[in-house]
Amino acid sequence: MQTAIEVTSDEPNTSLSRVMQAANLLVRSAEPAVVFDSLVELGAPLVCDAAAATVSEEDGHMHATRWPAFSVHRGPQPESVVTAFDAPASGDYVGYHGIVSLQFRQQDEGLPFVAQLLVERAMANVEQARLVASAGHHKATAEHLERALSSNREIGVAVGILMANHQLTDEQASELLSRVSQHNNRRLRSIALDVARAGSIELPQGVLDTDKPGLRKRRRLVSVPAPKPG
Repeated sequence: MQTAIEVTSDEPNTSLSRVMQAANLLVRSAEPAVVFDSLVELGAPLVCDAAAATVSEEDGHMHATRWPAFSVHRGPQPESVVTAFDAPASGDYVGYHGIVSLQFRQQDEGLPFVAQLLVERAMANVEQARLVASAGHHKATAEHLERALSSNREIGVAVGILMANHQLTDEQASELLSRVSQHNNRRLRSIALDVARAGSIELPQGVLDTDKPGLRKRRRLVSVPAPKPG
């Protein structure tokens, strides 16, 4: 994704225009290597004659890119502007650091500012993408926790109903819900919702084992016989 920057200059080929266009070409990604690749391969050709970048992450991963891949300089040696960058870890992402080298044939006192602007924009694109990704991850986690809490509340209500209406212990009621869920191949939450609506639980035939006499003696439990074939 690219971020538009309004260029106020009426001259499409001015230095300011080229710098802004180069900044607009930088991709937005949570991976620094991807963003600095775009700086070298997409942005740099608009403002300089050659470029290279090295990105090292705190987890030991290192990435390097250059443009053009092979270059032979003829005439005056280009002036190199080297810009170092360092970004701390943020959220779930490791920190990174590295250098960007831009080479210019025409010398200008503003060249270091051009290089710094592009590097800062690249770092901003990484940070923005990481913030968006982290926000999405935390939102998904929060929604998952909310569903889990809601499900736990519904199961707790069902357990309480079985305890009160059928004189079961907490352990017996929980076990009964679980066994009916497994027997019917339905989610525990669905069984719990049925119990909450009906105030009792329907027991398919055979769900109560002989090794659970405490459950078998509860006469108020509703037992439903298995359907006859055909």
